[in-house]
This record gives sequence, structure tokens and C-alpha cells, in this order.
Amino acid sequence: MHGLRTSFLLLGSDRLLTPGLVVVSQAAFLWMFVSADPLEQALGSESALKFAADWRHGMAGNAWLYMPGFFATAAALWLHRPGGDRRVRLANLLRLGAIALALAVIGSRLGARTVASDYAVVAAIDVTSRLPPPSPLGIVRGLYTLATWSAFVLACRSALAERTWRPFLLPAVMTIGLALIRPWTVDDFTALWIDRAAAGDPIACGSAAAILVVVGLLGATDQRSQSRSKPT
Repeated sequence: MHGLRTSFLLLGSDRLLTPGLVVVSQAAFLWMFVSADPLEQALGSESALKFAADWRHGMAGNAWLYMPGFFATAAALWLHRPGGDRRVRLANLLRLGAIALALAVIGSRLGARTVASDYAVVAAIDVTSRLPPPSPLGIVRGLYTLATWSAFVLACRSALAERTWRPFLLPAVMTIGLALIRPWTVDDFTALWIDRAAAGDPIACGSAAAILVVVGLLGATDQRSQSRSKPT
């Protein structure tokens, strides 16, 4: 545990490595969203929509961790601390996000086939091999979900540093918009997560424990950053 904490602290001090971590984590986040969209377009049934929603959150198929893109993006954004004013930092994140989106779309063809194959096993039906590309709506939903989650993570960091709840206003408003543009809700996958954890599912339990571990490690990097910024 001490070695893992040390690794996070070192990552947090590396300003060359963290932009790459942001791109990779956001690409993985978006890849899961755009890869699940073709199945929804091809079938459109309630079961397919439910499976796609679960798959993009790591709760269907053979995922070893629930919501892996959310975990990875939270860690990468927390560690990434670009210089400049707010406008410069926002421009930096937009550039990294654009690269991540391009990578996700490039890999979405393979991802779509993976989702379709996983669904075929669960539903015991043949899924068309000619899946459509990700739709503009599917891409927008993925981008908006990523933006909302990113705003929440950065708000947590700002609130911790400034000791105020004001940073949470923006992600709260964005969350309302998220509920309007997505056919699934937070209640859907959190209820599934809780039910599986209560039943003793190892991945569900391990993913819940991972929340505490990641929060503790990121909190340690923030304390270290603040201690370094204090005048001696």
C-alpha cells in the first residue's frame, strides 16, 4: 500500500506524464461509450439498450472493474495540474479531450464488435456483423458524460483546496442536463452495483473498495501539493 501511495505521489509531480494519462484515460472512457452505441442503433430493443448501458459502465461482459473509465479519468485529472489561468487550463483540457475522442472513435469498430459478441452470448441471439458507426448523438452523450464527470472531479479538488462548496454548482447543473439526454440514469447502475455487492459479487465488492483506495491516494497527493506550496 505504501508503494502504491508513493507511485501516485510521483505521478502527481510529473507534469510531462500526466497529460498522457489524461488522454489515455479519457480515450478509454469515451471508447466504452462510442463502442456500445452501435448495438443500440442496430437492435434498439429494451434488452439491448440495457446491456449497452451496463457494458459502457463495466457491468456487462468480462470487465474486471466497474466504471474503469471513470476511475482512470478521475485519477488522471486529479494529478494533472497545468499552469496558466482558468482559460488556459480549459483550453489545455479541450485539446487533450479532442485527441482522446479521435482515439476512441478509431478504436470503436473493434469495440462495437466486442459489445455485439458479448451481447450475443448473453441473449443467445445472432447479432448483425454489419454494425453502424457511432452516431453523432452517441458521441455527444459520451462527451457530455465525460465533461460532467470531469467537472465534478475538478470541483472536488477545488473545493478541497479552497474549503468551499461553490465549485460544485457547475457539475450540479450539468448533471441535470445529463439526466435529460441519456436514456439511462445513475440510479440504474448504482442500484445494480449495490445489489451485486450485497450478493457478494467479487467484482462489485472490489470496485466499491477501489473507490476508497483511489480517494485516499488522491487525497494524499493533494496534501503533498498543498504542503509544497506553503511558504517555509
